[in-house]
Amino acid sequence: MDPVAHTLTGAALGTAGLRRASPLATAALLIGANAPDVDILSALGGPYSTLAFRRGWTHGILAIAVWPFLVTGALLLYDRWIRRRADPAADPARAAALLGVAALALASHAALDWLNNYGIRLLMPFDRRWFYGDALFIIDPWIWLALGAAVFLAYSARAAALAAWAVFWGATSLLVLLAPQVPFAARVVWIAGVVAAAAVRAAGLVPVRSGRAERVARAATVAIAAYVAIAAYAKLPARAEVARDAETR
Repeated sequence: MDPVAHTLTGAALGTAGLRRASPLATAALLIGANAPDVDILSALGGPYSTLAFRRGWTHGILAIAVWPFLVTGALLLYDRWIRRRADPAADPARAAALLGVAALALASHAALDWLNNYGIRLLMPFDRRWFYGDALFIIDPWIWLALGAAVFLAYSARAAALAAWAVFWGATSLLVLLAPQVPFAARVVWIAGVVAAAAVRAAGLVPVRSGRAERVARAATVAIAAYVAIAAYAKLPARAEVARDAETR
């Protein structure tokens, strides 16, 4: 998936309650949800480097097992040498909790990348085979809308945050509204969703950083999980049709 979807997944998991697991838990979720995409730097190596390295070494099972320890170690060093030196009274980060949420975030990254039609080399470095879920496109606006709305309602108290969210909703809305592949009905639903989130925020129906905001984030996460499950199931008839056609040919 795109970096926005990965980031919103980590943020939504934190908003749903995992941020309370430990100090720096939200950082672990956000970093873990994006860490494997460090292989985007392969684009600096030439025209075919991205094709050769993307969704390979940094996305395989060995990396997914190692990444949580790297993320946790980096955050513990930050906690000890920077965060608690600046605020000696701050509660220390808990290593086990950080490791757990980082592992969950890394698993979400691998799962989302597997679900789309680009695929992932999940068994790297032991096997270079690609695996494709073929359930979601690389950019899925419904993930942006559902998880983005939940995180927006929980983190939009300050004027600077509201300005940043306005840029986010403006940019994503332009992409959805101007993309020729998006049906008219989907554009209507998107605009209705963005307006509804803004109205809920303006009315104060979901106070920021509140228990209600956590419940909204949980509901959004469950809704996206259900959406993904339906999409995965819906591909089965098409997959069977392709298999029958291939056998006939």
